[in-house]
Amino acid sequence: MSSRVLVPDISSDTRIATTEYDDDTEIGVAVVEAVARAADTDPTDIESRVHDVVDADALDRCVRAGRSALSVSFPFDGYWVVVSGGGEIVVAEAPEL
Repeated sequence: MSSRVLVPDISSDTRIATTEYDDDTEIGVAVVEAVARAADTDPTDIESRVHDVVDADALDRCVRAGRSALSVSFPFDGYWVVVSGGGEIVVAEAPEL
């Protein structure tokens, strides 16, 4: 059995929001804030939980490992999120399947 992973092209046409995080910010919190900004809503109105989609602790360890070229992408709350080791979070339109 094979699995297929769809990773969309995050071009300037599909980007909705870009934000930065720092060492003092939990990655999960930064993701929710970035998606809320993209959705033009309050972060407390986002019902999805990051830990339901990705292991938030593992995500945090990966992106803080000191490799700025590393990025992790995943679907979240109807958007596609890319978290980079360089401290940037990009929120894009989710691809249509």
